[in-house]
Amino acid sequence: EYSRYWIVPLVFVLASLLLIPVNVLIIAIATFFPFWQAFAMVMIGVFAATFLDYIVGFFFHENRFFKKFMEGYSEIEEKIDDKGVLPVILLRAFPVLPFSIINFAAGAVRLNLFTFLMGTMMAILPITTLILLFQKSLLKLVNAPTFGGGLLFTTTLLLVIFVGIFVNRRLLSD
Repeated sequence: EYSRYWIVPLVFVLASLLLIPVNVLIIAIATFFPFWQAFAMVMIGVFAATFLDYIVGFFFHENRFFKKFMEGYSEIEEKIDDKGVLPVILLRAFPVLPFSIINFAAGAVRLNLFTFLMGTMMAILPITTLILLFQKSLLKLVNAPTFGGGLLFTTTLLLVIFVGIFVNRRLLSD
């Protein structure tokens, strides 16, 4: 019974290698699984995908094809190279590059794996929570329109907007 839940993290890993956006996967998982199951599967999937992509970048950084692929993404090295966990959190919270590209680049520049994983998980935790809450409230509103469902959806939407504005202002002030 529980073995089927391990398919989702594997899908995350494969999707990450194929450069499929993580947010699309999170929304899909939120659609089909209860909140806490979806949350656990997303967090495990993100961790596994981040780790594997990092390893790919770490071991293939000298490969000619990999170098050509990463050529256009050299600015990421300047943003994350040994500057601690904060740049990783910021790159995850406000991604300027696809999820997988950030992972590959972190491995290629030999960023500390623990720092990179910790920063990734610290950023993904609130983002995942907000996306799951938003998707669940939207589904509830669509399936059974009620005042409470509308209120939940509106509250979640406003929370997402205000968190985005707050973090954006904090980033601009620093």
